[in-house]
Amino acid sequence: MRFATSQDVLQSTKIEAIEQLASLGFDGIELVIPDGIHRIGSSGLELDPNYDDPESDMVFSDQGRSQLSRRSEKVGIELVSICLSSLNLREGLTSHREKEREEIRQFIERAIAAANDLGISTILVPFFQEASIGDRRERVRSELIGLSTVAEGAGVTLAIETDLNARENADLLGQIDSDSVRLYYDVGNAAWLENDPAEEIRRLHSHIQMVHVKDGVQGHSDAMLGNGVVDFDSVSSALRDVDFDGWIVLETTTKTDPAEDAYKNLEFVQKKFDPR
Repeated sequence: MRFATSQDVLQSTKIEAIEQLASLGFDGIELVIPDGIHRIGSSGLELDPNYDDPESDMVFSDQGRSQLSRRSEKVGIELVSICLSSLNLREGLTSHREKEREEIRQFIERAIAAANDLGISTILVPFFQEASIGDRRERVRSELIGLSTVAEGAGVTLAIETDLNARENADLLGQIDSDSVRLYYDVGNAAWLENDPAEEIRRLHSHIQMVHVKDGVQGHSDAMLGNGVVDFDSVSSALRDVDFDGWIVLETTTKTDPAEDAYKNLEFVQKKFDPR
């Protein structure tokens, strides 16, 4: 099992975060589009609506991707995924407006091409806040089926992260029926939505691409790992039971110093999920 962190856990730009992570002992990084879209708030990592244009992110330029590749190779940090966080601030693929859905399709297709060029195999496509799926599952299903063909051609997996429960996620993915559209499972979100992460992992394991970890007390991600509502012992047992051997990615908050807290949370998951 290998461990990465979301870039925004360190509250840094992509290049700065890559340089920090090698010294902290991480194996990889999840790039976030755009830089700075998450801020530390009362509930942990929160989306900042005053973000820069995601289309200008460095992953969309030849020069930017070259910089990312060179720096990650130099320090030995793998680029494991791209998180399209900006999608949460629009209805996007759930919208009844064809023009908006087309804009988001084109944006995701650009991200697929960038991921392919960077050698990144997973793109996180989130469906929260404005993009929450709700009763718009048929629209989302149709859009993801179309995008699955593009992703498959590029050797990229679209990993959706939603506020649906296990049965609803399994039904949606079963209807899409593509190896290029899978699930990004978040144990902190599941617990905060009053679902049982361990039970859901056992039910959804064949669909899970990667796993986010965070913890919370008053908010969904306002606590250091092990200090909130998530039962990490049962989560660890479930992951072992289903032979999960993919990436565990921190999406944690900071209480003092981002790098120090990321290191403490890394030590926690290493001991909990990969004891040696």
